[in-house]
Amino acid sequence: MKQLNLDNEDERLVAMLRALGNPARYRIFQELRQGEAEPSRPLGSILPLAQSTVSEHLRRLKDAGLVTGESESANARYVVDEDALAWFRRAVETL
Repeated sequence: MKQLNLDNEDERLVAMLRALGNPARYRIFQELRQGEAEPSRPLGSILPLAQSTVSEHLRRLKDAGLVTGESESANARYVVDEDALAWFRRAVETL
């Protein structure tokens, strides 16, 4: 397979689009935007997904730079990275 030469900005945008292109990750991201992911009410209780599946999707959203948070503790808390979201919006507007 041939490699496309993308600059860092394009690679960042593609990673974010890919992360949000998954329906489960998109829904998790929506819940985080609404502030629903509190330690007392984990996403696994909001969505019909196993907690391990939610954790994997959160890791992918974090890897794409869309959310921040720590997964090491039992009371993990993730939030949308508002600066990254603002950058994403600007990048999409240029498509």
